[in-house]
Amino acid sequence: MNRRDQALTLADELLADIELGKTDALQIARKASRLARILDDFDAMEWLGYEVAGYPAGSSLD
Repeated sequence: MNRRDQALTLADELLADIELGKTDALQIARKASRLARILDDFDAMEWLGYEVAGYPAGSSLD
């Protein structure tokens, strides 16, 4: 399976999880982070990393 197929499969799973309420927000963020990694979306990877692990203390992001 190539990266495009992996991304499509993961995006479909992610959408189903969101629409059907099959999982919690943290698991959705983790799955979205994996999708961003597959797509080499560095901005999304950074943002979702904060959503999963927390924002740095004292930053303008928290």
